[in-house]
Amino acid sequence: MKNGSVFYLSFLISFFGLFGLATNVNGAVIVTSVNMVARQQVNLLGVIETLIADGVGNFTFEVDANNNTLAGGCVSEFNSLFSGFLPGGFGGLAGARFDLFSLPGATVTASGNGTHVRNVTNFGMRVFAPDNTVLANFFTSTPSLFESNVISLTDIAGSVFQDALRPNDITQVFVGQNGLGQIEGALVGFSFDRTVTAVPEPSSLVVCILGGLGLFARRRFKK
Repeated sequence: MKNGSVFYLSFLISFFGLFGLATNVNGAVIVTSVNMVARQQVNLLGVIETLIADGVGNFTFEVDANNNTLAGGCVSEFNSLFSGFLPGGFGGLAGARFDLFSLPGATVTASGNGTHVRNVTNFGMRVFAPDNTVLANFFTSTPSLFESNVISLTDIAGSVFQDALRPNDITQVFVGQNGLGQIEGALVGFSFDRTVTAVPEPSSLVVCILGGLGLFARRRFKK
């Protein structure tokens, strides 16, 4: 291996909330994919209910040898996918599976040397028919804010991300293509009182240990 080349030890992070580290010559590339639970109140199609969904949020940061965010690495793209089921208040749609997901342009910003994480995102929602075809699409056009203080970028499990305005963090919800007879692009409701909680995962410790072994192996290789 040539001097100055980048050595990567990376772990593909699964639905179960593992954390991965990929080392580079300056420190590390922290690839974080964590199990999360999203909760929000909605007034959607005239129905006031609580939507709960679980899934994964993903972001990547570059840090130095002391785990401080690098000047060019404090902002990351963010992508997420959560799934749940519509509650009973939705009548004939009750029990239908839905997906919540971040729309393109979502970002995560780390500050305070990685101890404060701020996510800004528009989100979409798909509701599925029993045969798994898409019954309706919904989306927001005003970004929602989720932020929290964390221990570090590799230790965010248990953190609750929310808007300081909560529960008055009201965002309009519009309908896209649908089979509900709604006019595409129409305002059909509101989302508010949103939280996203990072679920603690004991298995994350295993990856941190493996990451340490990888760094040790790299040092021995360079000798």
